[in-house]
Amino acid sequence: MDVIRKIGHNEIVEINTPVLITWHDGKSRLCGDFRALNNYTKADRYPIQRIPHALDKLAKAKYITKMDCMKGFNQNAVKPNSMKLLRIICHMGMYEYTRIPFGIKNEPAHFQRMMDTIFQEEILEGWMVVYIYDIIKYSETWEDHVKYIDRVLSQYTPINLKISLRKCNFGQKELLELGHKVSGLSLEIDQNKIAEVLLNPVPNNLKEIKSFLWFASYYRNYIRNFSHITSSLYNLYSKDVVFEINKEKRDAYERIKHELTNAPALIFPDFELPFNLYIYVACSQGLGASLHQRQIGDGEPRERVIHYISGFQNANRKHGKKYGLLPPIEEAKHPWETINMDWVTGLVPGGKENFNAFLVIVDRYSKSVRCLPFHKEDTEMDTTLLFWNNIISTCGVPKFTSEFWTNLYDMLGIKLAFYTAYHPQTGGLAERMIQTMEDILRRFCEYDMEYKDHEGYTHYWVTLLPAVQLASNTNQHSTTGKSPSLVEKGWNPYCLWIT
Repeated sequence: MDVIRKIGHNEIVEINTPVLITWHDGKSRLCGDFRALNNYTKADRYPIQRIPHALDKLAKAKYITKMDCMKGFNQNAVKPNSMKLLRIICHMGMYEYTRIPFGIKNEPAHFQRMMDTIFQEEILEGWMVVYIYDIIKYSETWEDHVKYIDRVLSQYTPINLKISLRKCNFGQKELLELGHKVSGLSLEIDQNKIAEVLLNPVPNNLKEIKSFLWFASYYRNYIRNFSHITSSLYNLYSKDVVFEINKEKRDAYERIKHELTNAPALIFPDFELPFNLYIYVACSQGLGASLHQRQIGDGEPRERVIHYISGFQNANRKHGKKYGLLPPIEEAKHPWETINMDWVTGLVPGGKENFNAFLVIVDRYSKSVRCLPFHKEDTEMDTTLLFWNNIISTCGVPKFTSEFWTNLYDMLGIKLAFYTAYHPQTGGLAERMIQTMEDILRRFCEYDMEYKDHEGYTHYWVTLLPAVQLASNTNQHSTTGKSPSLVEKGWNPYCLWIT
């Protein structure tokens, strides 16, 4: 499996990145520094399995098998037109990746989606967990387990996926996976993962503190009152706090290290037995709770920990305003008393004046809409005059207060004395109308903001806007059961589509 290809001397190079060599388990791994590329990459939000939820599925499993895809991401090929973006430079020349390298922004999400698609049936049947390129199979009987392994291996062959036998574990009673030691009975911390951290001295800068807290937080479910213990360390994040490792912070650091090495095994719950929930209040800084269950283990019943949970209370949460009910939206009593408005920007310049945006204004009473094209670069005065000439001159002044209105009244020399009838939560009406307008325009323009008719004339979104506005105002609205024009004016303008 060739991962990289050497670039020829005659090839033009537009992009390259430094190369890094990392070592793990005595083996080297080639890595490029793709941070600049990742900054320009659109994020793929495909969900990746949460580790605690994934491991919880192994409850009651008596046989566990783990398979690891060889070299993980390198098994996926790079499209030829994208290889130029994945070039690395070193003392031996310049190379480009032919296989997906480590360090690419969306590759974990892409690989997770691929594996979820391949093993969709197996996951739904409830005997497999997939975490990116790690596959875990579990069962309560050996016969089922052998059957599951054979079934998974038969899936690998047609799609040419390769597994690393060195990293596979077959038919185990317990397994070291993702920083945990997991069996069908309980979860424990993998002490091999924390050994190196425990040997480190007390951190002496904020970067080291953040690194330690990030690591320790991964195992917070094992530590009672984690938030309270670490509160003094988290306080160092505050802007106005001088970084200083005093006795309190040193004790907190040593306490967390001690808790990590002496953490209890967390048993899997038995949902046929009762639970015990204990809640702790640690002065004013933290809240905590632990979930326990009395189960039989080692020949005798005793209460065992299932889960610890803790939360840190900062000053804003302690002194913040209590949550209340959402205020009701005040209904307008006549047309153009209350409005919603929003801007649509980033459009292709169109029309004689090359407009690149338009303002959507919706009357909350009649649902009538006005669409006013303008330039994104227009000044506040330009926008104010646009609103004055098209809305206020024909519909009057709505009861609406915002920064825009403050500027409007200041510019026109009018004293602002209206009550606030606009709230952020009421802006959905204009946003929904924007979606409708964009959908109609793109249907007319065949998913572009300009089109040519059968006679060869070019039409822009600007020229279509009045027709879209008329169509919206003369068709029946789902809320009122009447057209906006009929509600606003008492009559409908004559249109070919109205019979």
